[in-house]
Amino acid sequence: MDFEDIQDELFRLEYPYLHAGSDPDIERYCYLRAAGQGRAALDIYQYRIKPRYPDDTLRMALLHTYRARDPLFPRLLTVGYRRLAERALERVRRLIGYIAEKVRTYNKQDVYSTIKAIEDILRFFPREQYEAISSLDRMYRYAQVLNYQVGPIEQAVGLVRSYLSRSLPVLERERNRRRDQERGRERGPKEAAVDFSLVVFSGADLARIEIPGRFTRPEDQTLAYCMKYWNLIHDAAFEQILFLYSRKYGKKNHAIYSTIRRGRNANYRDEDILSSVMSMLVTGYYYSIQGDRYLQWNWQHIKNAMDRAAAKSPPAPPVKPPPAKPAKAAPVKPPKAAPVKAAKAVPVNAPEPVQTPKPAPPRPTGGSVSDRLRKLSGRGYDLYQDRFLAHARPAIRKVLGTGRGIFFSLPEKAEDLVYHYLRDHYADPYMNWPESGECRQLAEEGFNLPSLDPVIEECFNKIGT
Repeated sequence: MDFEDIQDELFRLEYPYLHAGSDPDIERYCYLRAAGQGRAALDIYQYRIKPRYPDDTLRMALLHTYRARDPLFPRLLTVGYRRLAERALERVRRLIGYIAEKVRTYNKQDVYSTIKAIEDILRFFPREQYEAISSLDRMYRYAQVLNYQVGPIEQAVGLVRSYLSRSLPVLERERNRRRDQERGRERGPKEAAVDFSLVVFSGADLARIEIPGRFTRPEDQTLAYCMKYWNLIHDAAFEQILFLYSRKYGKKNHAIYSTIRRGRNANYRDEDILSSVMSMLVTGYYYSIQGDRYLQWNWQHIKNAMDRAAAKSPPAPPVKPPPAKPAKAAPVKPPKAAPVKAAKAVPVNAPEPVQTPKPAPPRPTGGSVSDRLRKLSGRGYDLYQDRFLAHARPAIRKVLGTGRGIFFSLPEKAEDLVYHYLRDHYADPYMNWPESGECRQLAEEGFNLPSLDPVIEECFNKIGT
């Protein structure tokens, strides 16, 4: 393998939908313009074509020669593709340099520093561990061909492999200390406990872990914790940091995180998870009809906002390696109004009475992806999520590509719209695809998919019963 081989491989990995002599976005743009759909054509131009071909002269020449059916178009497209490959190689070099710096600077004897270094490396790779290891191995192969930071990248591969296989020595020592501490509790208070005083957390870590101190009501604290931890249940590195934080300060954060993770993995209803979290934040018996309505109503709006944000935020390419500062969670601000008397309630630290917000109109109950898979299998439980998502993209391509010819290539944006919706609404009993923004965007892309059932059934047929 040489430089050109690397460039060709990176190009195929990053742009699998681009083929010799054919850019589907240029074709789509010209088709929409000819059909009088100027707004849709402008979106493709601004967000797809222009970033892909930043050179104004080349971009204009590509569009002109394509519209004129000029034989020069394939040759110009080859030039554009080669520049894309060169930019991809440059991003890889920067990523290799970033990983090497992390490996050189972390403290090998400190569990917190080790976890942070691994977390910072893994954020640029797939979340599934085998894919992450495969991608990192490929990065090591690139480093060898480029003769650039080979030693540090080799160390990074070993470090990540040990971490994902739970065999990293510093983490094994930490697990042994935890076991010793638990045994010490069983034997009595005289045994020495683990000293967490040397662990120091950055401001960015504290922003991800803590909720604002002004949230004193159990309902608001519950909403804030769920908002922070809901989408981090599969982040092993974050859990390690959260554990250290909870042990050092004697807080319930890790226990709350574990409750949310168990509930989501078991496909519990959101209201059951919220109730379990709030029970950890109060002392004694606490219930308020008004507070329960307030909790459910606000969580539904927060959850919808989180789903929309996840759907609109694709993973950023590793162009600028330094880790970005995590965003701070938006505060949940309760409305105030007249009290409502709750029957048979013995409040402990009850919140000030507030007016129950007008409930949002009921949403359709078509059932979640999980519900539909259970119906297809005839079982009362769901063991399909990971396998379903693994087969979702091929199923989407098959359903949307039916009747379009053997040379048809589904645009990446169309595939992502359906996949992200299925992923984000897998356990959502109120899933309403026909009225979703994703369904409308898909129609604007030229694909009519009034129901997700064909995709779900195609996946089910692949994963079997």
